[in-house]
Amino acid sequence: MKNSTLTSLLIGLLCLYTVNSQCPVFYGDYNQQGDSFQQCSSGNVANNWNDQVSSFVVPAGYTVQLYADGGYGGKTYGPYSAGSYNVPADFNDQLSSIKISKQNVPAQKCPTFYGDYQQQGDSFQQCSSGNVASSWNDQVSSFVVPAGYTVQLYADGGYGGKTYGPYSAGSYDVPADFNDQLSSIRISQAQSQPKPQPKPQPDNNGGYVQLSNQEINSSPIINDLAQLGSEYLLERALFVDNKYNNLPNSPYTITGIDSIWKKYAGKEIWYSFYVQLKSQESDKRLRTTYVVSFNPTSGDTQVIDYSYSVRDAQRPYYVDDLPEFVPLDSVASGGDLRSELQRGVNFVVADAIKTRQISRGNYRAGTTFSVMNDNASPVSSNIFLTTIVNSSGYTYRVRITVPDVDNSSNRRRGNNRITYEIYPNY
Repeated sequence: MKNSTLTSLLIGLLCLYTVNSQCPVFYGDYNQQGDSFQQCSSGNVANNWNDQVSSFVVPAGYTVQLYADGGYGGKTYGPYSAGSYNVPADFNDQLSSIKISKQNVPAQKCPTFYGDYQQQGDSFQQCSSGNVASSWNDQVSSFVVPAGYTVQLYADGGYGGKTYGPYSAGSYDVPADFNDQLSSIRISQAQSQPKPQPKPQPDNNGGYVQLSNQEINSSPIINDLAQLGSEYLLERALFVDNKYNNLPNSPYTITGIDSIWKKYAGKEIWYSFYVQLKSQESDKRLRTTYVVSFNPTSGDTQVIDYSYSVRDAQRPYYVDDLPEFVPLDSVASGGDLRSELQRGVNFVVADAIKTRQISRGNYRAGTTFSVMNDNASPVSSNIFLTTIVNSSGYTYRVRITVPDVDNSSNRRRGNNRITYEIYPNY
């Protein structure tokens, strides 16, 4: 049954999503597929990547210019600002050098306002209510509201004229009929709340227990964590996996939340959300689950696991559509799940060494944090959140999706490819 209390808390939360990566990333296949590498400064590409690039991602704060010859010579395309791109058809497998410029992106402490759409161009921060600086009057096209703030926009000074808002945490373009009209802003900051402290909880559902309505309503961080997880998941669905999804690149709304689960993992609390997202421009929706870690001492948060399936809006929804947690003792006791995990780890080590994501050496399976069984997606599979450790004790966190080789549908469609994501120094 849907959690109506939490749905009313989060319904209408809108976000525009942009690619987020530390440096520009370049891929060997179209649509950000295949092997990849990052390049953070201008120069020639590595020899093994010369004339090999078909697509790329430019994170916020960077611009990229592409060149067909080394030393910035030959045919050129760009500049490209933040976004995901395929190279032009007449430039495929021709990239030899790149000019990379990094813009000064302000630290996100207060609401930030930009001169161009989609958080591009010059910007300024404003931490309290008032008129905008005279140099920025009637100049704003987009803005970002950090967690803990709400913003109301006004067309005239002194909070007069046409108004839009309030806007809570998220990234926004101003409405079309309000572009370059902002003159004053009301900014409200929520009072800080004490960070929740972990309490012992019984294990259930792979270590998770479901939150009650009272716990949800009394937690000051649930809304922020739900938004963080949704933004990350949509980034992956829209910009990384969209070759298979055919999803519209549009704003999405949280239209339903079925449940929230919690477990304690060392110094962190892990929250697992089961959420429905709906595109505002089509019938597409996503049935999603994602896990967000929260450290009550430092306040640090991170998305550590996710899964989703794409559905048409008119299709009936059943809770069984979502991945299910598998008790960890099912892995520890051996059997098929243990064999699948080992098969996944063996594949990850071999492929990550081949693609230079990790150094050569001997690796072993480390701690397994969670296992989910996904029978609703087109490929029936088990999803492992685990670690691999090399002989020097260096640890990588890995999310491995291992198709069920015994599933008749998988065998018929040839769906037996293991996929993974790897994160260093966890």
